Amino acid sequence: GLGPLSIRIGIHTGKVLSGNIGSDQKMKFGCMGDPVNLASRLEGLCKLYGVEIICSEDTVRLLPSRDTFLLRELDLVRVKG
Repeated sequence: GLGPLSIRIGIHTGKVLSGNIGSDQKMKFGCMGDPVNLASRLEGLCKLYGVEIICSEDTVRLLPSRDTFLLRELDLVRVKG
């Protein structure tokens, strides 16, 4: 059989430019902006910290209730880029 599937996710909150780009023959949906880049950097940090999901502090602050999620503070980091 196949081995276990392992994924990493970075979550950040902010305004982005998103939409469909292309023609009738080929379409692609995409997002651009600093929040997208930061989420990508957070995803890259998952491996370093040995976790599957990292949420930014901005995202955690906007949660309706922190009791709904199991959260722990990892570190204070400055991402590249």
